[in-house]
Amino acid sequence: MKIGEFEEEAVLISARQQFPDQVPVYVKSDLYLHGVESGAYKSDLYDDTIYVSTEYGYHHVMVQGNLTSVKIGIACILLKDEEYQVIYDSKDRYYVAVAEKDGYQFIEYDAFLKQVVATLKKLTENGDE
Repeated sequence: MKIGEFEEEAVLISARQQFPDQVPVYVKSDLYLHGVESGAYKSDLYDDTIYVSTEYGYHHVMVQGNLTSVKIGIACILLKDEEYQVIYDSKDRYYVAVAEKDGYQFIEYDAFLKQVVATLKKLTENGDE
């Protein structure tokens, strides 16, 4: 199981198959790690080191020769009963897409947050677990 910003159309195809009676809307979100203290972490869900600051997950990328911290994006879907429905409370309608060997699966957002926080292993200053 892996997290990330996946191709929108592929996520929507999987979502339509898994939720045939609802209209999925693709939403890009940031990796929010409620209650996690700042520092460097490893997780089985993400291939790179996760750097936490202000409860958001970041990773480092090179931008014009400079190492830059960028928020880690995750692919989410919001389920609607009809295309133009206005959602006031998305609690039971917001899912995170996770890549599995056989496609995408969807985990309720609150359950996902608990699961991802449970997989974090804090790294020491040397980069060891």
